[in-house]
Amino acid sequence: MLAVPLKIFPKEWTTENFIKILSTTNPSFVQSLIITFLVAAIAVVLSLALNMMAAYVLARLEFKGKKWLWRLCISTMYIPGITILISSFLVVNALGMLNTMAVLIFPGAVAGYTIFFFRQFFLYTPMSLEEAALIDGAGRFKIFLYIFVPMAKA
Repeated sequence: MLAVPLKIFPKEWTTENFIKILSTTNPSFVQSLIITFLVAAIAVVLSLALNMMAAYVLARLEFKGKKWLWRLCISTMYIPGITILISSFLVVNALGMLNTMAVLIFPGAVAGYTIFFFRQFFLYTPMSLEEAALIDGAGRFKIFLYIFVPMAKA
């Protein structure tokens, strides 16, 4: 039996703790927030760039081994992340990436799910847009950057 009844909201509202934690006398919390934001921003930008480029290549270009590569990419979706946790740790440790920001960014940069969704979007984009850009002299990277990336923003 509890001596004090449980309450969801406090009797008295105060902002002392926020002032204490955000004050200049405690720079570690603010520094942690900045580092977290930086890592998240870099991870998102890197992930979008790599996954979108991979999806564009798998959706629009023809090359030897494309079907095999696509099957390999899709097969990663069937493996739960927890099952490869120990092997991922061993690889990261062997690369000397423990206790660095790189370990937070690089291991999750490329994901089969993200490539799958972008590829599906790129497959159903009309070929006429790409053909018109090719006729106008644009290269593959320019087509990707100026046509497909803006269309995928939504």
